Amino acid sequence: MKKVYNLLVVSFLTLIIVVSCKKDTDTTPQTCYLSTIANQKGNVLGTMTYDGNNRLVSYKSDSSNVSYNFIYNTQNLVEKVNLAYKIGTKVYTFVATFTYDGTGKATKAVTTLSDKPYQTSVFAYNANAQLSNITTTYSQGETDALRFEYLGNNIAKVFEKLDKDPEYLYYEITKFDDKQNIYPEAFRAIALGFSGLVDDFSYLTKNNSLSEKFYEEDKYVFYTENHTFEYNSTSQPIKRTSDIDDDGDKYTSVLSFQYNCK
Repeated sequence: MKKVYNLLVVSFLTLIIVVSCKKDTDTTPQTCYLSTIANQKGNVLGTMTYDGNNRLVSYKSDSSNVSYNFIYNTQNLVEKVNLAYKIGTKVYTFVATFTYDGTGKATKAVTTLSDKPYQTSVFAYNANAQLSNITTTYSQGETDALRFEYLGNNIAKVFEKLDKDPEYLYYEITKFDDKQNIYPEAFRAIALGFSGLVDDFSYLTKNNSLSEKFYEEDKYVFYTENHTFEYNSTSQPIKRTSDIDDDGDKYTSVLSFQYNCK
């Protein structure tokens, strides 16, 4: 799949979570926010910042030169997401601005690059109020249509159609855990506002994906991830081991998660 400025940011670089926890010395339920993600050597890969209302306002991926800033409207819905991507000394700045319907569902995102039109994405939903289609039109006139199929409340398959080309299976999740998705609602805005730039559909599922595949047009699987999570007593992920096959380049990634609880 070829797109201008394709910034496929693998999900293990951008994990974030808002979950509940309890201290051993206090029975009062507290809310825990992921503060850092580290690799198996203890090197910090990502840091998160929250405002006084405990909303995610920024995420910085220290390992991929990508950062996000979130701006909210009066209904506490993400109104804008700023994405800064640094390549060498040059910084590409994308801004996605959202429109919502009366039920709080995003219906459109207009995205700019360096204050110039880049793409517009329109969102449709099925009878179960699940995201069913994303149709993105780029400033050059090219269109990219994504169609989603579900297994229960989880996205199982994503089909892609570029302009007049035939539709093909682009992404598939074959296995999930039974825990609530570790990504917060704000991360949906990344998948929606930057469709084609950040293709991480696991942000949109109810549960956590355990097995993911990306396909080329000829059904060739060019990228796979198989995850194993370790959880604490309150079902918070504290470790994830991922076996990755990047077009024949096989390796294992181990991440640990640290939280601040209030």
